Amino acid sequence: MAYLFLFPSLNPQPQLSMKQKLRNMDWPVTLVFLAGSAFFTMAISFGGTLYSWHSAAEIAFWTLSGVFLVAFVVLLTFHPGVSKEHQLWPSHFLKMPVVMNMQLQIFLSGGIILTIIYYIPLYFQFIRRDGALDAGVRLLPLIIAMVVTCMVSGVLLPKTPRFSPWYIVGSAMVLIGTALMYTVNEATKNANIYGYNILIGVGAGCYIVTGFTVVQSIVPARDTANAVAAMTIGK
Repeated sequence: MAYLFLFPSLNPQPQLSMKQKLRNMDWPVTLVFLAGSAFFTMAISFGGTLYSWHSAAEIAFWTLSGVFLVAFVVLLTFHPGVSKEHQLWPSHFLKMPVVMNMQLQIFLSGGIILTIIYYIPLYFQFIRRDGALDAGVRLLPLIIAMVVTCMVSGVLLPKTPRFSPWYIVGSAMVLIGTALMYTVNEATKNANIYGYNILIGVGAGCYIVTGFTVVQSIVPARDTANAVAAMTIGK
């Protein structure tokens, strides 16, 4: 509840009433996006665990995910009921390969980190018989490495002429780290797992939030808010 009272009392559009602000929201795309994301998440989460990949439920989840994806594209193209500048995800970004690539990178890197955060505690709980707290503590090497690298990249990025090396080096480190994690078994030493996690954390930290800064410098000023929102959707 404390966070509700800590929100800044900032109104970026004081000239608009609440009714006008609600009317400007892209409700059709928002609802379709949320529904499609929910079905896609259930499809990849329940498949092979709660339901067989060939079960009727899984087929329904994947089918509905595809249907909502098509509806999402159609709504982005025609944006009924909302002006072009108020779209949830402006379709003209499709003509900006760098912006599209950054959204893809932040989507993939977020998936990698969430996967590691999910499975590392499970490994230590089921294989090493750790308690819930101890298993969570095992994530500290990954988290600390990622946070520190994010801070370093935030300081150094404005001083470097190019941003692509951060993505290339970071992706390479994440690839190596995740490949090494594939070799983990019940006999793997804890130190090795920590080392792999640090490698992944440093790699992800190089670019997991870099796109938010870079995208603001490569789009027109009028698209800055939309670009940041698009990156947030990707994340």
